[in-house]
Amino acid sequence: MKSTAANGGLRRLLFAGGLAATGAAAVLSPDWSAALKAQGYYGNVDLSVTAVNTSPGLRPGQTFGLIVSVRNQGPDTAHRVRTVATAQQLRYVGTSSGPCDGPQYPQCALAASLDAGSTATYVLAMEVPVDARNHAQFSVSAMADDNEIAPGDEIALLKLPIEVPLDLRSDIACARAGTAGERSVVRCSIRFLNNGTFAARLPRLQASVAMAAPSPLSWSCEASQPSLCAGATAQGNGYAVSPAMLPIGNWVTFFVETLPRGAAPVITLDADARLNPAMGETDLVPGNNHSVLPFEPGLFVDGFEPAG
Repeated sequence: MKSTAANGGLRRLLFAGGLAATGAAAVLSPDWSAALKAQGYYGNVDLSVTAVNTSPGLRPGQTFGLIVSVRNQGPDTAHRVRTVATAQQLRYVGTSSGPCDGPQYPQCALAASLDAGSTATYVLAMEVPVDARNHAQFSVSAMADDNEIAPGDEIALLKLPIEVPLDLRSDIACARAGTAGERSVVRCSIRFLNNGTFAARLPRLQASVAMAAPSPLSWSCEASQPSLCAGATAQGNGYAVSPAMLPIGNWVTFFVETLPRGAAPVITLDADARLNPAMGETDLVPGNNHSVLPFEPGLFVDGFEPAG
């Protein structure tokens, strides 16, 4: 028991002595960073980070590389250099080179130490999702255990435009579909086609009928995928739908039936495939987005049909 008590007393004495030494150090050396630096634990560093896209002109579905470099421009060695990345409208694929191999993303333990004037680099493989539009964004920040003497350039931000070339087309055709009493039933089809190499996101597909002598209109929708017609609505003499995506090679067709009188003035059908301006897409051949077909109802009474 005496031995245990003596040991406890010794520990208390040592603890008290440690506190006293710490207090004395605080009085004698208030600059703790200088004290730590003298022991090799802490220094003055100036980290700067850059991110470079290796493939300008990104497109949906594309995989590309981002080169991330961290440079120590300060006077001392940087310890435990690391980075943290964030990305919007980008998907991480892997790390193709450098010390960040493995499932560390979005963090990277870049270097245990980075001497003054030295640079450490790694490459991230990233993918643009097929539904990404407008632009992607990537940011990365670098840090170390040391004192950053020139904050501000240890963060890099990239805004990467996403190019989406499209070729939307529309066409109109009308034909006699029968009779109702003495009047001819005219049935017109308005077809929209994605003839490009990428899907169109939230396009506006719309059609309208202009006639001086109003006649009832009956609208319907068919498509290469039934979901493309979801939400199609008639408003006045028009009909429209905005599918979430119009995939490559897919089509949407509106049908409209009417009973014009033979003596009625010219009837005009108008069709337009409009890109959503918020998506940043580009139509390579904008002239074939819009179609117009005028015809005289009397032609159908006489057995003629307008060219489609």
